[in-house]
Amino acid sequence: MITNLFSNQANKDVSNVLKISDALTIYHTKSGNNLANLHSLKTLTELHPELLNSVPLDKWGSPFEYRHLTHSPLTFMIYSSGSIKQNNTFTFYLFREENNQFIMAKVES
Repeated sequence: MITNLFSNQANKDVSNVLKISDALTIYHTKSGNNLANLHSLKTLTELHPELLNSVPLDKWGSPFEYRHLTHSPLTFMIYSSGSIKQNNTFTFYLFREENNQFIMAKVES
């Protein structure tokens, strides 16, 4: 399960990121799946539309993207491609596995 540090924030981007992270978490728990081998969210939608039927768009209208970072602890990021193209700011959300749950942090730089 995902621990949401933004529970009071009604933000569509955060909601979409949580939807993506839930799909990635379920994908990760299925036997034979490795997040390191999943190279894009589009691939996830093609292979497992029951988990994520389409890649959500960020507030700039660009698709969110995903990158696996490390195995131990399992860490991945979901980022806003539109934030780079439209805002010259890199907005990403880090997910790190701790005690059988994922902790989320939002970073803008």
